[in-house]
Amino acid sequence: MKKIALILLPLSIMLIVAACGNGGETDMESSEKETFSLTEEQEKYYLETGNKITSAVFSVLSGELMGAMQADGVQGAMAYCNLQAYPLTDSLSNEFDAHIIRLAERYRNPDNRLQTDMDRKVFEEYDNMDAERLPTAERVKLADDKSVIFYKPIPLQPQCMACHGPKSAIGEENLAYIRELYPDDKAINFAPGDLRGMWRVEMKLRTDL
Repeated sequence: MKKIALILLPLSIMLIVAACGNGGETDMESSEKETFSLTEEQEKYYLETGNKITSAVFSVLSGELMGAMQADGVQGAMAYCNLQAYPLTDSLSNEFDAHIIRLAERYRNPDNRLQTDMDRKVFEEYDNMDAERLPTAERVKLADDKSVIFYKPIPLQPQCMACHGPKSAIGEENLAYIRELYPDDKAINFAPGDLRGMWRVEMKLRTDL
């Protein structure tokens, strides 16, 4: 029995030491992974910058879109969106040093579908919000230690009914053209003020604010 005890004692000590060592590593890992949040100054900066970026992008896109509609009608506007909206958005992303995209649950272009759990959570919040609150319901989220995401809802404007309203407002010919460009289109049967989608602007985290 004494021999067994002498053998088991060192093993027990080793297990205790190992357990203590693992506990220390876990505490260290936990401390390194502690979450952090934006300061008031940072949040204000990203709200202002996000609004500035989305306002500029909306102004350019809507101006080009209305020009295409006046020149070639609804189908001209849809063709413009299909071919030019993404390159223009990419160009503005480079200009503002940010990644700009429009996202939606009922999307027209599959590239605009909700991408992350955070996207879905914010969109769900907007979807449950009163229409009166939507236009000013911006959100700023810390994505990781290098980037911040600005979200802004996109309520449907009355002038968009020709492309996103009910079938009766779009018309059979235009509806067929939409189906030709976007076979899996989900972006119809909206009413003015409905949540059409949201802006998602990812920016670099500034630590100098």
